[in-house]
Amino acid sequence: MSRRAGDRGGRTLQLAAATSLLLAGACVGGGTVTVTVHPEQRLQVMQGWEGLLGGTPECNQTAWNGVREQVLDLVTNDLGLNRVKLPLRSGFEDSTDHFSPYMRGERSFDDWKRTWFQPVNDDADPRHANPAGFQWAFLDHLVETQVLPMRQRLRARGDDLWLSLVYVGGRNPVHKGNPDEYAELVEQAFRHLRDRYDLVPRSIEVINEPNMHEAWTPTEVAQALLAVRARLAAAGFTPQFIGPSTSTMQAAERFLDGMLAVPGTREALTDLSYHR
Repeated sequence: MSRRAGDRGGRTLQLAAATSLLLAGACVGGGTVTVTVHPEQRLQVMQGWEGLLGGTPECNQTAWNGVREQVLDLVTNDLGLNRVKLPLRSGFEDSTDHFSPYMRGERSFDDWKRTWFQPVNDDADPRHANPAGFQWAFLDHLVETQVLPMRQRLRARGDDLWLSLVYVGGRNPVHKGNPDEYAELVEQAFRHLRDRYDLVPRSIEVINEPNMHEAWTPTEVAQALLAVRARLAAAGFTPQFIGPSTSTMQAAERFLDGMLAVPGTREALTDLSYHR
């Protein structure tokens, strides 16, 4: 759910909540609640529905493949989803492809899962990317089986797909506290999606739920935001930047205050998000 409102600097701030707001007096104890609708008054405009992709490789593939086309038809044409969010797992930075052996039945789910958020640095220089040090098989699987078919369906009805990335698995020594290393991974993901599929993400969530288990501090989130914004801009990418994507609204307030204390964050952050 998103809302746009101009701030004092004339910028546009997009407020995004992870779930729908429950209105009509959900927090009111007793008494009569009156809801008055003014159809002539135009306020919030919903611009899209978003769904997170990522769990289907964990399903029975025979069953999933049998209903996939029907599910994609329903979510695109019935539910009207026109935004999708792909997980950018920290473990994509690795010299070994752990996903393909899992899909071939050569390793267990638990063995594969242990690698999701265990990145292996491609080299010691964050300004030099070693292509062999990044593994995109899982991302490619999601793109080819879901993202591209959804884009095709949306274009058939005159709409377009909004693709967003969300970085997950930040509790690791490669990216935590190393904004340039973090930015390197994100840039490589953007380049891969563009070069292979002609897909350019239009937004990115800096990190998913940085408040959980003290994964990242507000300062670390802000520093990563500034580093990746500069890195992507230098490569010709200008997405929107979403944060702090905390697990609660209360944590979002604390993280936002801490992030805004870092010079440049106010100008870089375009979307405020939290989960409920």
